[in-house]
Amino acid sequence: YRVTAADCPNISSVTIQSSIDGNSVTGFEKTGTEGPFTGCEYLTSIIIPSTITSLNAKEFQSCTGLTSVSFSPSITILSNSVFRITGLKNVNFPYIVQGVSSCFELCPDLISLSLPEITSISGNFCRDCPKLEILYLPKIEYIDQFSVRDCSSLKTFVMYENVSTIEKGAFAGCLDLEYIVWKNQSALTTIKTDIFKDITKPMRVRYENISSAEELSEISIELQSQYP
Repeated sequence: YRVTAADCPNISSVTIQSSIDGNSVTGFEKTGTEGPFTGCEYLTSIIIPSTITSLNAKEFQSCTGLTSVSFSPSITILSNSVFRITGLKNVNFPYIVQGVSSCFELCPDLISLSLPEITSISGNFCRDCPKLEILYLPKIEYIDQFSVRDCSSLKTFVMYENVSTIEKGAFAGCLDLEYIVWKNQSALTTIKTDIFKDITKPMRVRYENISSAEELSEISIELQSQYP
């Protein structure tokens, strides 16, 4: 059975079966660049079986009522715009290791985003999520350009020891951002321009469990020079 746009008004909660007539369900059928649930605004929750190992681009884009998603450890990569413009509020995906562009972009109600295994996020990853307050990325290594742009409620971001590169405009427009915290020995070596563009309030850089802060002094000066 294939969900079509005409079915969307009648869909609120979906549990995908792992098999149909003895055949394993391994994915969703696409129509052009969209998945079968794209734009289902009344869909509130979905349970995805372990037989599905990847989510296609735009799979749940514009499902504005979607607040609950459950899937197994078999899914480790989030594709382009997969949860863009959804109603997700508190996200904890413990098995995701990579997130490509616009995964959570324009999610107006997203408050917390916890991805404890993710190592890289691509452009516009959670851009323009005005209620986002908690962004937990303890294994992040690479933060692409404009990844967290315009998340105006984000107050603190923690640089864990694996962070090496922050690209242009990564935190631009995060108007409430006050603290940058280095946890342990940071690997940060590359900071591009305008990462804090449009932030006018003073920002504090705090070190925690750093054995030698002198090694980070030049990076810190460069970091702090990029906001007014």
